[in-house]
Amino acid sequence: IEKNINKNHKYFICEMNSYKKNQITEFCKVIKPNIGIITNINEKQLKYFKTLQNSTDSNFELLHDLKDNGMAIVNLDNNLIYDYLKNIKTLKLIGFTFENKSHDLCQYVVNIKNIRKEEGATLFDLNVSNKQFVVSTKLFGKHNLYNLVTAIICAMELGINDEMIITKISELENFSHQLERSKFHDLNFIDNTKSDNIPDFKQALKMLSVSAGKKVIVTPGISEIGRKSKQIHNMLGDLCSKICDWIILVGENDKTNSIRDGALKAKFVKDKIVRVKNFEEAYRFIHKVLPPNSTVLFESSPDGEYE
Repeated sequence: IEKNINKNHKYFICEMNSYKKNQITEFCKVIKPNIGIITNINEKQLKYFKTLQNSTDSNFELLHDLKDNGMAIVNLDNNLIYDYLKNIKTLKLIGFTFENKSHDLCQYVVNIKNIRKEEGATLFDLNVSNKQFVVSTKLFGKHNLYNLVTAIICAMELGINDEMIITKISELENFSHQLERSKFHDLNFIDNTKSDNIPDFKQALKMLSVSAGKKVIVTPGISEIGRKSKQIHNMLGDLCSKICDWIILVGENDKTNSIRDGALKAKFVKDKIVRVKNFEEAYRFIHKVLPPNSTVLFESSPDGEYE
């Protein structure tokens, strides 16, 4: 990366991920960031951190290690983030919220309201420092809106023209394997195989719930959530039971067993839970049994392999 950066580059954007304490601190020694963004903290990576507090501490290493006079953009709707902000004293803090929250330590808070869908696009109203914007995007899902809003705030703080930012947001194409819609042989598909966390799983189910025809989920479950895996997958099985006509589980392991148990506990029909070895076998089953215009959600991916 360092070899490819030259004087013509004005900004460097780096996504940081960690699996142990002090890993982000080590990254910061190399990157020396001026701006830090934390969008979400959840049960993902509990396999490594064991507790949500450890995971939260690791994420906030980024803000503790920002340069002097650094700026942080944070999601106030996430309770773990909100509660930790009391430990951040010296930074310029900017919050954003879908839930009309505020925080005394934030210099200002960006409010996102009136989310709606119109002609294949998501629209929402944005209030930034008393300036009002109507934002249109081709992206779907609340998690994508969180990411868009942080990008908008960051760009505005860097002095990029407001109109240019809103125009560029409207031109963004949807990401592959993230709530990606397609149609094949009279069946509708939602590909969310690049997702591997609880909020994205729930968002995909929400999209499936308002889709056409019979509703089917194909999933191996979520990885890296440690000792809470059984509890979380039971919960996901319960959610699936309320939306899906079929639940197709990829592989036989603790994750898929827990999804099955959660669905059965919610009185889901046992014969509508199917086991397959891989996505290819799931495709064969789907095309054999589903009527036209059904919708199939491929959620998460075994071993990080995207179909």
